[in-house]
Amino acid sequence: LHTAYRRQRQMCIRDRNKLDDSLILIEEALIQSNKNNDSVSKIQAKVLHGKILFTINKLDEAIVVFKSVLADANKQRSQIINPKYRATYSEYLESTRNLLVASLISKYENTKLDSYMLEALNVSESGKAKSLNELINLTSFSTVNNEEVSQLQNQLKTLFYHRSDLQNKPNPAVKELNRLNYEIQETLLKLDVKSELNISTEFISLYDEERVLNLQKKMNSDSVYFAVRLTDKDSYAWSIYKDKVEFRKLPNKIEIENKVKIIYDFYKKFPKSKRPIEPVVSANNW
Repeated sequence: LHTAYRRQRQMCIRDRNKLDDSLILIEEALIQSNKNNDSVSKIQAKVLHGKILFTINKLDEAIVVFKSVLADANKQRSQIINPKYRATYSEYLESTRNLLVASLISKYENTKLDSYMLEALNVSESGKAKSLNELINLTSFSTVNNEEVSQLQNQLKTLFYHRSDLQNKPNPAVKELNRLNYEIQETLLKLDVKSELNISTEFISLYDEERVLNLQKKMNSDSVYFAVRLTDKDSYAWSIYKDKVEFRKLPNKIEIENKVKIIYDFYKKFPKSKRPIEPVVSANNW
């Protein structure tokens, strides 16, 4: 598997003739991992297979492979009780979800079919919802007892219910929305599993597979919701309106975070300044 990975790197950089050798090695790795009942190596091999297919623009095949990896990793992860051991599969799930979203977006860019763009949105947001659902229902914590866990879980469910209800109103009160967001983050910190599950609380949402359509039915004509996925290569943003969904590709996560920090630091130091500094100007072009 390691040899296949090195050859895949060589293929990406300079020599695509190594493709067949890489695929053969991956097939051998899959056979060996099945014999050894090594689920981690099996997932690694399939991810590498998908990456090669993505590299040579076989997007349909790559999408099938990445979906299979997500299904395998979810299945394996559901059988693990200890959150620390689950972290291994969390990494595969999140990195593979990024690859699947990237493949669907590439397919959308090639075909201009909105169905791929919407599927990418569903993959991105449903992944966050699954992580959130697991967080709320997780009962194995090291820092609090079961009674405290139950209270915090119920508190978290109530907070998310109130926030969802507020967001569905025509003109939600910003102050109350901020208060709910703050309490949600405080409750998540008390549960003390955010880092183990690799959850970014800033982008947690309650979407499921049909959430976009259901959300649009409840929206007013002047409302808009945003969904974002930040990755090391590219980032993606969806604007959800009553009658349409718009998509745009953004710079990578590090570039966005750096610009946001510069903007924050500047206006924190000069709160009354009306001068648009460079990061604001370049961000407007996104």
